[in-house]
Amino acid sequence: MVGDNTNQKEIDCLQIRSISNYVEARNKDNWKVGLAIENLNSWAIDFVEKHTMV
Repeated sequence: MVGDNTNQKEIDCLQIRSISNYVEARNKDNWKVGLAIENLNSWAIDFVEKHTMV
């Protein structure tokens, strides 16, 4: 049924994105995808370590 919200849960979520290139004409040779992934992983690990209760 469209518009039926009875199954939705109120769950907090967080979306983090990483930037691999500057805004410019499309040139994949300038993209630094590997570095962007490394930075994202580093941030995510740090975030989880700081916000996880053990």
